[in-house]
Amino acid sequence: MNQKTYRRRNLGRTQCERIERYLSKYEGRWIGMPTLARVGAGSPQGFCIVHSRISDLRERGLRIEQESRRVAGRCASFYRLVPA
Repeated sequence: MNQKTYRRRNLGRTQCERIERYLSKYEGRWIGMPTLARVGAGSPQGFCIVHSRISDLRERGLRIEQESRRVAGRCASFYRLVPA
């Protein structure tokens, strides 16, 4: 997919921008990594490496916490944007 197609399909938003917008919308709430992967990907066929995008957002100055939980016998990651 070229840049023009990507921008048209995703309204010019990057994975970081989509994740930041979603975390801001639910500021202070824990969001599961699979949800953020879907949001970041922007399409069912896309993919998103959530921990890398979270790292990018932290470099931009956002305070994002990560928490691991046991869910149905598996380790699951959750993230939240810390209120200012």
